[in-house]
Amino acid sequence: MTLQRKPELLRVTSTNWLGRLTQRLGLRVSRPGPVYLDTTLYCFMDISELLRFSKVKTATVDISAGSVVAFTVPDGKRWRLLFVNRAATVNTVRVFVGDGVTSIAIVAPVSAEVATAFDLPLEQKGTVTVGGGAGTDTAVVITILYTEEDAY
Repeated sequence: MTLQRKPELLRVTSTNWLGRLTQRLGLRVSRPGPVYLDTTLYCFMDISELLRFSKVKTATVDISAGSVVAFTVPDGKRWRLLFVNRAATVNTVRVFVGDGVTSIAIVAPVSAEVATAFDLPLEQKGTVTVGGGAGTDTAVVITILYTEEDAY
């Protein structure tokens, strides 16, 4: 017959971090005494990170008649906009992001090439719009780098 050894408990001699955590989270200790920690190692990971995919899209839009939606987040998806590159234009052109109803400018109105990093979440039907200028830009090239995941 073989004796199996039960996992040993590690007695914590310095519980300063535990006291701070208890105070920060408003926890109450139900019984006084020493604190014991299991020696088992538990690994945690963000499963949604495995389901997030990086993508690049490019569009050429004609803004001679006004602002144009270059990209729309599809139904059932969520984007995180990471990078926007807008090629040089004849007139000052802005880039906006929005929720399909309201939008905000994320690129200032300039005619030079713009390359800007972001970390902006866009939900279903969110948009990236190009607009502004005096109406003479007929081929504005915009490229975005983003991550895409399923929206639940």
